[in-house]
Amino acid sequence: MSFKSEEEEEAQFREAIMNIGRDVRELILDAINADELTKNEDLYEKGANREKVENTENRRNIENRINAENRVHQSPMNVFQLRDNTMIVVEVQGAINGGSYRGRARARNRRQRNPDRSRSNLRSAEERAPSSRDTQDLLDCLVRLEEAAQCTRSCRCERTDGSTEEVMLPTEPLELNPLSAPSAEDTEEAEVEDLIYEEITLDTIHNRRATKSWRSVPKYKLSRTEALQQEADLYHFFINEKNHEDTIPTGDDDSLCVVCQDNKATRVVIPCGHQCLCQQCARRMALMKTTSTFGEIIPKHCPLCRAVISLLICPKRC
Repeated sequence: MSFKSEEEEEAQFREAIMNIGRDVRELILDAINADELTKNEDLYEKGANREKVENTENRRNIENRINAENRVHQSPMNVFQLRDNTMIVVEVQGAINGGSYRGRARARNRRQRNPDRSRSNLRSAEERAPSSRDTQDLLDCLVRLEEAAQCTRSCRCERTDGSTEEVMLPTEPLELNPLSAPSAEDTEEAEVEDLIYEEITLDTIHNRRATKSWRSVPKYKLSRTEALQQEADLYHFFINEKNHEDTIPTGDDDSLCVVCQDNKATRVVIPCGHQCLCQQCARRMALMKTTSTFGEIIPKHCPLCRAVISLLICPKRC
């Protein structure tokens, strides 16, 4: 068994250390290169995405501008079938959003990419195109439909002079014009208006009947001194009497007015029901003011029982 010297072992150790350092250096360089490659790839992807976004926005702006300039669309198609089973399609164009324009642009691009296919499509369209005879048949059919829709019947009318005249009458019943036909709101307003007029009429009848049968006591503003003076003048004969029962007329004087004692008592005091006033005294009492300047209400009293007067009525025409 051979033993290595110290110099050989030291040289072998140094060589191993150098190998380890070389491997570590290579690993570090590989890691650095990989990191730089990853960064470059990220930058490339970001740049590509940015370019993609810009291209998308530019394309969208271009499409919006084109759609704004050319806003057309195709309305629902009307299809007619002739005797030889040929289909005629009638299309009407109008102004709407630009969705159909993009579809037309894509179809145009496809025709440009495939010219043979576009030529075949045009050829088939020409083959399917209606002839002049088919167009005439279609027009005749439309005329017959219009005549059938406006079908009428005739009747003869005899005039007073003996002549007859043929009148065309429509077969369908006549309908009201929607502008002249009454709506639900108009009907409700008419009903409310009729009720209002009915109430006004009834109130007018009641008021006229009331004015003929009795007279209500109006209220006027009057100072307290004037009101007391009027009451004193009206009831002067009650102040001097000691016994109130002696003042009530008896016998033949029952039909005389208790105030003037001259005219016949024709007015009844409500609510007590005493027929004790003539027409002139009742009118004078009705014209008396019952409100003072301070806003106080001065009531009027019956000459017999001193009850508060609310109405003066005439029970019968005297």
